[in-house]
Amino acid sequence: MSASKPATAERASDAERAMLRKSVRDFLSRRWPPATAVENANNAEAVATLWREMAGQGLAEGANFARLPDGLQKKANAQLAQIKLD
Repeated sequence: MSASKPATAERASDAERAMLRKSVRDFLSRRWPPATAVENANNAEAVATLWREMAGQGLAEGANFARLPDGLQKKANAQLAQIKLD
């Protein structure tokens, strides 16, 4: 029996991170523009729609909300769980 090394996650290159950052910013500018962001944040349907669209783009995969304040962390996890149930 041979000991296997633990799998290591590949780190994204600077170019890949820049491309992802631009993609997410473009996505959010279309789906969650600054002019309506505050209003939409208080609209449960708008938030749920955004989460579904983000999940559809693969942006919720492997999401780690540990750095969010506790209340937001619970909301984010609940939204993600709901998306996975739909």
